This record gives sequence, C-alpha cells and structure tokens, in this order.
Amino acid sequence: MPMHLALSVKLRGEMPPAKLLAVRELLGLTPDGRLDDEDDASFGHRALRQDVLLDLYRHRDAEWRLRLTYLSEPPAADTVERCRLDILDAAARLGLTVESVWVSRGTPPARTSPPPSA
Repeated sequence: MPMHLALSVKLRGEMPPAKLLAVRELLGLTPDGRLDDEDDASFGHRALRQDVLLDLYRHRDAEWRLRLTYLSEPPAADTVERCRLDILDAAARLGLTVESVWVSRGTPPARTSPPPSA
C-alpha cells in the first residue's frame, strides 16, 4: 500500500556531519545513510505513529527534503503543524534555507472538544 504525503519541506544548505547530527537531534530522527555515499538518499526517520513517518532525504549535495507521510489515516492538522514548525525552527537555528513548504489539503482539522450540549 502506498504512503500518502501530508507535509513536504525543501531545504537548501551544506550539511556537514555536525549539522546533520543537529538536525536529527532537533527533529528526533533516527540516523540513516552516510554523507560520503551518494547512493544513500534517506538520512533519518521517526515514527510519530505506527503508520505516520517523518523522513529526511538528500536529493543533491545541498538539497534536502523532510516529508511527513502516512499509510491509512492522515495525521491531525495539529500534528502536521507541529512538524512544520519544528522543521522551520531547526532550519532557522542551523542556517538552512527553506525553499518550499507544502501541506496536504486532505489533513483533518485539529481535534477539539465536542460542542456543549444544548
């Protein structure tokens, strides 16, 4: 079954080992890949839920993408927004340029309390 995209953030900037480690730590990502291996595209991942993943990919030497994907039930809007803000904060703290941010329109609204009974 294919994964669906809830959030995609494209970053640009050099990512030496110390900066890559910092990105992983700030976003709670488990390390993947090696910077000196051009075949490795995935550089970190975190399961927010069994079927909701946040992944860091390298597309070129200084082009990176963070993607929040899901298998069946989309994550709530507050989860997507928290990830978006965490990514933007990490990019700002580490001097990475945010080139684009895409959020799925199919993300359900944030969960709120039911309306009071009449």
